[in-house]
Amino acid sequence: MFDLLRLSFKNIFAKKFRTILTILGVSVGVASVMLVNTISDTGIKKINGELDSLGLNGITFSARNATVTNDDLKTIAKQKGVKSVAPILTNKSEISNSFKSQDIILWGIDKNAKQVISLDILYGNAFDEYDIASKSNTCLIDKATSKKLFGRENSVGKSVSILINGAYKNFIIKGIAQSDSGILQSIMGTALPCFCYIPYTTMQLELSSNMLYQIAAKIDEKYSATTVSKNIKGILDNEKGVKNSVLSGDLASSRTTLTSLLSTVSAVFTVIGLISLFVSSLGILTVMLVSVNERTKEIGIKKAVGASFYNILSEFLFEALTICLIGSIIGSVFGISIIAFANLTFGISIEFSFKNIFIAVFGACFTGVVFGIYPAIKAAKMNPCEALRYE
Repeated sequence: MFDLLRLSFKNIFAKKFRTILTILGVSVGVASVMLVNTISDTGIKKINGELDSLGLNGITFSARNATVTNDDLKTIAKQKGVKSVAPILTNKSEISNSFKSQDIILWGIDKNAKQVISLDILYGNAFDEYDIASKSNTCLIDKATSKKLFGRENSVGKSVSILINGAYKNFIIKGIAQSDSGILQSIMGTALPCFCYIPYTTMQLELSSNMLYQIAAKIDEKYSATTVSKNIKGILDNEKGVKNSVLSGDLASSRTTLTSLLSTVSAVFTVIGLISLFVSSLGILTVMLVSVNERTKEIGIKKAVGASFYNILSEFLFEALTICLIGSIIGSVFGISIIAFANLTFGISIEFSFKNIFIAVFGACFTGVVFGIYPAIKAAKMNPCEALRYE
């Protein structure tokens, strides 16, 4: 093996410029496959994070032919396959302090909201059992609202007035939530609204009603969201005595469909990257064929002194594999360097995985060996007498 490696380096670098160009082609192919896979994986991860931040990770139940109330919340929470539930009330509103006011979307939620809609708390605390049970006048605002009202992200403990049912009520800011994770905000800009959250019990008290706008349920991964949704709808219909009493939205299914679509797009980009690798491997075929023609007399001499078909075949295949391995290493380093540069320079959070490196390197070596087979067989099958007469 060591002799084959030493001989491969000697032969492939006998024509340095030609070999360097071939290695460069393989390197570009490997780097492109690696970068395409990495960017695709990062994109899917980011978009899934956006879906989580918008609550697209479960089932929702809203009024259809009957109202949705606190009793329905308790019923849904008891059903098999339901991991957690969260009541949701929402309305357009306004929040203000002594100096500024801001239009907001007001949400009435409980302590389980974080499990359902991925409400990330940056400063302070989320609602607890006491806030819900006591119908406290505490609120959570997003960091965008905090910056607009107070000029800074952390305004925990400050007092604000919130418009509810036509009247302003005083609330104390208990926590600051993450506004967004970047992508949606950059796309929608100011069209993306500011959010404020209060205990749903407080909102019901101010509205003098126990009705809910929606109930969000997070489903255990072991259960089918469609089956659980169907069972819950049947139970609620029986309790209310109304057919199609509630409308369900299988957001988990929609999320799965979108994720599947993104995975397909990722696979398409991977194939495009592999095509570039395929094209670069054609360079190996060309180089090896030229090498066989140039070394015809050398091959004849080796066969005349006893070199077998296998000896010649393995020598040329090992040369093709060596070119691919060198190109793969350079391409991998180049790809990682680009990712690191993008992360440091532009603040882009791109993570590379060894899986993507393996796919790129394996693809390069596989296609390189495949394209190296024909020249190797051609060399191994040469007639030594004819090879020795070759000029």
